[in-house]
Amino acid sequence: MATKYEYYTTGGDSLLYYNSSNKWYCQTFTIGTTGTDEDQSISYIKVNVVKGGPSHPVNVYATIKAVDGDGKPTGSALSSGSTTTSDWSYTLTYETINMSAYTLVESTQYALIINIESSNMAAVQMQKDGSSPSYTGGSAGSSTDGSSWTMDTSSDVLFEIWGNIPSTGTNMKINIGDTFKDVDSMQINIGDVWKDVISVQQNIGDVWKTVF
Repeated sequence: MATKYEYYTTGGDSLLYYNSSNKWYCQTFTIGTTGTDEDQSISYIKVNVVKGGPSHPVNVYATIKAVDGDGKPTGSALSSGSTTTSDWSYTLTYETINMSAYTLVESTQYALIINIESSNMAAVQMQKDGSSPSYTGGSAGSSTDGSSWTMDTSSDVLFEIWGNIPSTGTNMKINIGDTFKDVDSMQINIGDVWKDVISVQQNIGDVWKTVF
């Protein structure tokens, strides 16, 4: 089950309009700012959006990129996904876009980019906090070509990054008959009911590290 690792979901007070196909918006974020600071394998993202205008469905694209020294999106896509507005609401709702596999690294900054295919006026609107943004791990930005970016440190896009602890199959071993076996899954008995163990942490040097 995916966990909400990084997010900013408060203070939404204005909308970003996708009023042409030459419009990209981004939000940079840093793993560990609002969530657990550990590596995560991204599963999906959510943005607070509403569809407007008559031309639906339209395709919506999400991309995760690295950032450069100025905190702007750079390079090729690390993870990407797409969806359509077919089932989206005409009222503000957190909509999900499934993403391709990629491990986001603890304490590292990335950029979440959202753009659409349609040139329909205001086909999609995305909520931001433009009056009192308090997310310290990044900021909003915009582009007309998807490569040259203008960052807006006075705004934050509302977003959620969902993922799982990367599975290597060798995070934990157990000794069975004097032979160490990889642990791929684990259960614990609670009140005579066996429950799946999602993760295990070990205190190493006064720092809790995920080992399973």
